[in-house]
Amino acid sequence: MTGLPIMGLQWLVPSDHEAIMTRQPERQPGSDGLAEDFRVRAARQKRERMRARLLEATLDVYEPWGRGRAAVIDDVVRRADVSRGTFYKYFETLEEAVAELGRQLAEETLGNYRDLFSQESDPATRTAGGPVLTLARAAMEPRWGLFTASIDFIEQFSHLDSLYAIVADPLEDARRQGIVRFDSMDAAMDMVVGTTTQAIKRLAHGQQRNRQYILDIAALCLTGLGTSRDQSAAAAERAWSRLSARGSTLPWWQEL
Repeated sequence: MTGLPIMGLQWLVPSDHEAIMTRQPERQPGSDGLAEDFRVRAARQKRERMRARLLEATLDVYEPWGRGRAAVIDDVVRRADVSRGTFYKYFETLEEAVAELGRQLAEETLGNYRDLFSQESDPATRTAGGPVLTLARAAMEPRWGLFTASIDFIEQFSHLDSLYAIVADPLEDARRQGIVRFDSMDAAMDMVVGTTTQAIKRLAHGQQRNRQYILDIAALCLTGLGTSRDQSAAAAERAWSRLSARGSTLPWWQEL
């Protein structure tokens, strides 16, 4: 029998050994239980939308430098057009909202990277892919770049082991193949991440927002680890080609 599951099925065995099967009526759409399920689901979705709205507002306003003062909760609630009481239903402090937003953006960036480069066999291209992806987004979505440059975004990535997926794993593969040379993985990661972070700050301030700058930074990360200039430039170009081919699937993509 198809449809809703049978509820309260039980067998009764009277003294005369005649088996009598009793069954409670099936719950029909619109009954109290299903109505309650719908209300619970609708309430959860409403909470999720409000939480996303507050995080979106946080992304819009969070900038601890450049305006003479750091962003505060009042900035967020004004942008979201809600009361302070509504904000406090979801977050105890602005720092808590910022931390959650940072984690979400780190997860999103890791997901983008895996979609774009997980099937790439060339470790040099995968190594260039991290800087190319993050710098392109900073150039194309300045508020993302401002937020990323304003917080310890690297700490958010570390919570997800994203730095290993995006930076360390391709570096290790490239080292095994003799494409790059270094002794300390920590030093190599710091060089790539530090260079990329500084470039994000420049892009976030509206400087050098162009494709060539992004490619130069990605290539320099490789040449700094011993890859030839030609190989580095080619890897950065391949990474950009992969990104631009999928650009239409990314909500932040726009032509530079």
